[in-house]
Amino acid sequence: MMKQQDSATLASLLSADNILYLEGNYDRPGLVAFLASKLHPRVAAVIGEKELVGRLNEVEKLNNVLETGLYIPHAKLPDLPDFQAVMAVIPAGLKDPASPYAVRAAILLLSPGKPAFFQRHLNMLASMARTFQAPFIDRLCSLRSPAEAAALFSPTQP
Repeated sequence: MMKQQDSATLASLLSADNILYLEGNYDRPGLVAFLASKLHPRVAAVIGEKELVGRLNEVEKLNNVLETGLYIPHAKLPDLPDFQAVMAVIPAGLKDPASPYAVRAAILLLSPGKPAFFQRHLNMLASMARTFQAPFIDRLCSLRSPAEAAALFSPTQP
């Protein structure tokens, strides 16, 4: 079995341009719709915004907030050429009635729906779960700007 080369990393997906610090009252569906609206301009040639939110909501029926406070709404799109992501950091936390855990970081991940990307999709989800442990999320929430947050994903960051 040939090992698939994976060039997509958190550092390549998350930059100051697509990391948002949020305040205010969101629920999970509202958060997903907001993040989809921020990501949609980059995928507009592939899918309409309303269809994107609908696709995300289909997957979200089965998606849970991890005990670390990470929430990963995600979907696969057949015509998407590569991964796309946007992240929200919610220092005050978003309480979801369906979960005992507050959402403190959310990454909306879109993956190509092609068979060649299946393992890469799983690898990316696993990488997010490994990286976004509670101390890391605490550090993200203590920062002041998307640029500072993006720097945490740099390969040279300790």
